[in-house]
Amino acid sequence: LISGRIPKEVGKLSSIESLSLFNTALTGSIPTDIGNFLDLTRFDISNTKITGTIPTEVGKLLNLTKLDISNTTILGTIPTEVAKLKRLESLSLSYTTLVGTIDTDIMSLISLTSLSLSNTLLNGDIPTEVGKLTNLKVLDFSGNDINGTIPTEVGNLGKLQKLDISENYIFGTIPAQLNNTKLTSLNVGGNYLTGRIPTELLKLPSLQALNLTNNRFYDKLEDILDADSPNLVEINLSNNIIHGTIPFSRKEKKNKIEQIYLDNNCITGTIPKNIYFLLPLVKTLNVSQNNGATDRTKCEGLNNDWAIESCKDEKIDNKAKCQREVGGGLKGTIPADLDNLRHLQKLDLSNNTLVGTVPIRIGNVHELKVLLLNNNKLRGTLPVQLARLSSLRDLKLFNNEFDPPAPLSLCNLNLLQDSDLCPPERTSLNTFYKYAKGNNWLNNTKWTEEYIDHCLWHGVTCNKEGSVSSLNLTNNGLSGGLSSDIGIFLSLENLILKDNRMQGSIPSEINKLSNLKQLLLSYNHFTGSIIYLPMVLDSLELQSNRLTGNVTFDGSKKGNYVSDCGSPSRFKNVLNCDNCTQCCNALNQCENTDAAKFGYASLTMLGIVSLITVGTCVITAFVSWIFRYKYVVNPHTLQKIENKINLTGQGSVYVFFRDVTYPGWIFAFFVCCLQLFTLFTFSNAAKLKFENENSEWKYWGKCLADSVGCDFENDSLLVGWIIFAILMSVEVFFDLMKGFYLIVHVPGMVHFSFLKQIRYLFSGTIICLVIVAFFYVSIVYNIAIARKPTELIVNAVIFSFIITIDEQFYSVYQYFCNYWVVELEQASFRHAESSFKYTTGTVNDLKERNVEEFKEEVLAESEMDLSCEKKVGKEMKQLKEKTEELEKDLKEMKSILLDMITNQVTKKS
Repeated sequence: LISGRIPKEVGKLSSIESLSLFNTALTGSIPTDIGNFLDLTRFDISNTKITGTIPTEVGKLLNLTKLDISNTTILGTIPTEVAKLKRLESLSLSYTTLVGTIDTDIMSLISLTSLSLSNTLLNGDIPTEVGKLTNLKVLDFSGNDINGTIPTEVGNLGKLQKLDISENYIFGTIPAQLNNTKLTSLNVGGNYLTGRIPTELLKLPSLQALNLTNNRFYDKLEDILDADSPNLVEINLSNNIIHGTIPFSRKEKKNKIEQIYLDNNCITGTIPKNIYFLLPLVKTLNVSQNNGATDRTKCEGLNNDWAIESCKDEKIDNKAKCQREVGGGLKGTIPADLDNLRHLQKLDLSNNTLVGTVPIRIGNVHELKVLLLNNNKLRGTLPVQLARLSSLRDLKLFNNEFDPPAPLSLCNLNLLQDSDLCPPERTSLNTFYKYAKGNNWLNNTKWTEEYIDHCLWHGVTCNKEGSVSSLNLTNNGLSGGLSSDIGIFLSLENLILKDNRMQGSIPSEINKLSNLKQLLLSYNHFTGSIIYLPMVLDSLELQSNRLTGNVTFDGSKKGNYVSDCGSPSRFKNVLNCDNCTQCCNALNQCENTDAAKFGYASLTMLGIVSLITVGTCVITAFVSWIFRYKYVVNPHTLQKIENKINLTGQGSVYVFFRDVTYPGWIFAFFVCCLQLFTLFTFSNAAKLKFENENSEWKYWGKCLADSVGCDFENDSLLVGWIIFAILMSVEVFFDLMKGFYLIVHVPGMVHFSFLKQIRYLFSGTIICLVIVAFFYVSIVYNIAIARKPTELIVNAVIFSFIITIDEQFYSVYQYFCNYWVVELEQASFRHAESSFKYTTGTVNDLKERNVEEFKEEVLAESEMDLSCEKKVGKEMKQLKEKTEELEKDLKEMKSILLDMITNQVTKKS
């Protein structure tokens, strides 16, 4: 794009013939060196940013035929030197800021064919010398401050085709001499012209466009339309004082009128039934505002004949009032055969006093684009045929007396802004119907009927005010998308569209539904993310869709809120819903979110149970140690206890904890960790974490498509839990008692070393810890996955195998490392033998000590009176019985020891 100033050096191009710089970004002024272009014939700088004045040097361009400086910021006056350009044919100074009057010297440029001085600041009169421009075809003085009258000398312009003097201050009448021209277009609108329209002008054969708008012409419409203008295509008589009626024609006229504007006049009467005879080719017919609404004074006293005729049947007292009220304006009805105006594109009958109904056949005017019938007294129901006007772009029917509602198909065109005829909610429901492919619904009763109130449509419920309060179309075959018009239902409380095939995103306009209580969109195919829902909902169901991101809403009411926030999910990341009360997964299974908050299968909870078990064992051992310290146990009983202690743990790797060798400890510790890790794995898998797909938690509930909320299974598991408890008790009860037996009785083994007691206590504690952890994990795992009694029993069998891992490993270890196991058992035998000797020595010492003490007592008492003889004999008998009892116990202990030795020998062989 050329920009900048016109350089001064351009004057050196003296031989240039044409200089066209239009539609550029040139600035600055016209250089005075322009006078050097003596051969220049065309100079065009229109549509630029050239400023300044027209240099007088332009008068040197004697060969110039075209000078166009329009659409610039040229100012000043028209230099008189322009009159020297005798060869000038076209002069355009339009859309500039030129001032002054029209120089009469310009009227000497007899070669001019086009003179355009429109939209400047010129004033004064139109010079009479304009009649000298006999070659002129285009004369445009529009949009100035010109006043005065139209000079009759304009009639001398025999070649004149276009005359535009609109938007000035010209007054007077249109000179009849204009019929001497070859005008095709005459525009005198926006002036102060008066009088009648010359009939000769109307009959001018060449005239095609006549614009007389916004003047004070006073004429009868009948005379204008009866002039039979042969080639007139457009006639604009709006805002004058045209009066009378639209004439009735018995035969089709031969005129070519396509556009006729009669608005803002004083026309009255009716629209003739055969108006198509009068205007057979009309495309635009504007007869609006002929009731004097804008200026009643200009129509006073007119149309008296019509007023008198219309009020002839009134009583004498009312005739004057009737005649005043009749005044101007179209009356009667709209002709039924209006469809004969087959080329009609715009019909404006607004602001009259038309009555009756809109004719049905108007729907046959297929080219109709604009229909304005507002501000009349039309009534009845609107014909559904209006909706057939596929080209219709503007429809105004307000301020009439039509019966609501308008046809549904007509409201769908979104042309009517009348909320009575086309309630916005009704129109939006129909838009919803189209978006959701209503033709394929299972039940669309009354949704397609033209005149039925929308509150009677299937699934729609309205409140007392007639506003939609509920939309329930559950399982109705909806597909397609959810229209953004859903946001218009401000009184909607229940939106229930679950169990359909709706697609697309949920429109953000849904957050406008401030009164919404139930939003149930589950079991569809919605995609995208959820916008924030600011309303306080009672129920929200979004599960079984393809939604992603975060679900955020006000969950302060603690209602029923369900979404796809469970695992497994259809997506890599599950839907996040902090306020949801139930989470569902891709398998359409649901679970209460409170179950995840409980967290009884977490690692922390398992650690707490383990700590409690260990703590209980330590406390028990300490209490037992105190008890054994304060009270000495009978050696015979002590031997029995020790025998049971030695038998406890036999067949399990945990017996290795009693050994002082490192391999046994390491192997036993490994097996213990393996069991605990296995239990932890089960515990972790049972942990309910909705975003964790590795969780084996089985969801309890099902949020069914045909019900509100979620149903949770009520199958009784009591029988299964009883069988599970029995199986678990049989498996672990005795092992638990053996481990606890060690903890209770080892502190009483006073002949055990301290480290040996610690090893035995550690072995018992490990047994108790594994058993308790096993029992806890088996319970929580069943809570997580068992939903049938048979599943509880199967899980009991699985856990029974896990708890015997230590015994299985003992058998393996015994097979591969038998020599070490034998050494361990021999050590146990040696320990039992030393314990036996210790116990036997203790019994013999006790026996000898009791006999010596008795002898001393007898000698001391021999000196007593003979009366004590019987008493001594009795006590001697008791001592003998006690000694026999001790000997019997000693025999039993020998028998037990011999059995143990026999067993060891058998194993060695």
